[in-house]
Amino acid sequence: MQEKLIALIFNILSVLVRLLPSFFLAPLGKLLGWSGHKFIAGERERASQNIRRAEIAHFTEEEKEEIIEKSFLHFGQFLLEFLQMPALKKSSFEEHFQLSGHNHLHTAYRRQQGVIIYTAHYGNWEWLGPALVKLGYPVAAIAAEQQYLDDRINEIRKDLGLEVIKTGFSLRRAYKALEDGKLLLVLGDQHAGDSGLELEFFGRPASVYRGAVRLASKTGAALLPVFIGRQDYASFSINIKPEVKLPQELTPGREREILKKLLEITEKEIIANPEQWNWFYRRWKLADRRLEE
Repeated sequence: MQEKLIALIFNILSVLVRLLPSFFLAPLGKLLGWSGHKFIAGERERASQNIRRAEIAHFTEEEKEEIIEKSFLHFGQFLLEFLQMPALKKSSFEEHFQLSGHNHLHTAYRRQQGVIIYTAHYGNWEWLGPALVKLGYPVAAIAAEQQYLDDRINEIRKDLGLEVIKTGFSLRRAYKALEDGKLLLVLGDQHAGDSGLELEFFGRPASVYRGAVRLASKTGAALLPVFIGRQDYASFSINIKPEVKLPQELTPGREREILKKLLEITEKEIIANPEQWNWFYRRWKLADRRLEE
């Protein structure tokens, strides 16, 4: 019953958001984010703690707190854009996106061995898959199961042309997507638990998923870092980086080097616009657990 009620509210809000003009939604999203920063103390404290402990550029403590406040404003807009997602089906690529580095993706895709898109919880990552579909590419996305609205969210993703593979995903489905020449979209900045490889992310120990690198090595798929950054409300730049080359034989040492390189690329992207990364997420569970011991 609760799930149905939440889905109904989501659908109503989604329709309302699509009826409102962008010039109204932009400040509304910021107002929503400001309210979250002011009243949701738990999320604010977690984000502040994450950024205080991270070795991020040379920001002062005051600048870090300002980043968190701006991050709330960004996330307020993100929530409205999320509700607006069904409308992407009828819009053109140029309405919402600017693209750089397309030659890297075009060259990799032409090899017909699949492409792994390595991205992060940055900008509006939910719009990246639909944007790539609009460019004419077949896309499969690995997605974590949501506590609420999981079926509805995946229904929207599928309606926008994405194949959805759930986290804890079937390797067979991921292999099949790459064998079929699809782009496989992977969020590489999530906590990988005990099965992950320990590496530093912004100077703190973090558990890192190995899957993207291992899949690329075993299938011959290209591995491309791609990030979607906010320019304005519902307006984004998509930056496709050069392919990260893999050796023919993936030794543990080389695997570590490549994963470290991917993290460094991600860090550099985040540092450029730190308010656009999801500081609310418990990325450093490994480091936090050691502090508690």
